[in-house]
Amino acid sequence: MRRKVEIVGAGPAGIAAAIWARRLNWEPTIYERRLVLGGQLAHVSLPITDLPGLPGIYAHELCQRLAVQLDSLHVPILYGREAIGYDRGYLIFADGRRVASAEVVLAPGLRPRQLAVPGAELIEEVSVSDLLAAREVGPAAVIGGGDRAVEAASRLAEEGIGTLVIHRGRRLDARPALEERLTASGAQLWTESRVTAVEPCAAGWQITVEWRGRRAVHIVHQILVRIGMIPDLSTRWQASLDSASDHVNLIGDAARTPAYRSLVTAFADGMTAVKTMVSKPNPENNPAVDADGMVGPGSSSTFR
Repeated sequence: MRRKVEIVGAGPAGIAAAIWARRLNWEPTIYERRLVLGGQLAHVSLPITDLPGLPGIYAHELCQRLAVQLDSLHVPILYGREAIGYDRGYLIFADGRRVASAEVVLAPGLRPRQLAVPGAELIEEVSVSDLLAAREVGPAAVIGGGDRAVEAASRLAEEGIGTLVIHRGRRLDARPALEERLTASGAQLWTESRVTAVEPCAAGWQITVEWRGRRAVHIVHQILVRIGMIPDLSTRWQASLDSASDHVNLIGDAARTPAYRSLVTAFADGMTAVKTMVSKPNPENNPAVDADGMVGPGSSSTFR
């Protein structure tokens, strides 16, 4: 009988783990708390230039191909299912349900680092695509100097939106091609500057900035915080990893330092995790032999 593996996260690492599990005759199920697959790919707008064999492919096209491949392999993906931890042989969900599982691949991906200044907790995460689709965007401030910040600012400025980039460093951290794009876009750049406070106002937001020894106040309609990404791991998941490392395998960008995070390493992590599991002995008490080993409110069929 095929062994089961529960995969938390439908980003590149989780998808690769599912593909390899099928190839090695396991029964994978993917649980994704959002309503779409792709993870960080959902926020990539530029062509992907460094994926071997598929140079220049766009993220949305890659996501479509991955979805087709999973469908052809009959891998179930349960959207809107938030797994919050693992305890004594069960994958635990936010709604109180549990799934019996001896093997869990945890591929949570990353989440944006929050700005640690007064008022920043009121800023909602928003994508550039959503802003442009709304067609009611006034002046914007982008905080950060890496690839994500510079790309976001460039896209806004290219659409004629007054855009200010606020960066702590003396130079940007983005790739040269993106720096050139930002310069051409007409966005305003403040280096050696930091935000000290943000406050809602009638026009949107009032930002207080220390800029090269001076204090300035800037009024914008929208703030985009792009100061880096950190592993999307809750305290409970970290405790699960500490207590059940033999059963929960953390993979993907959440398991790597920033310098080695990439689409290629995410795919490789999925393969490595599954091959490592395959090498384990199959205990007789492995509870994961079918897709209905679920307990909690309601029937198992409604969970699917």
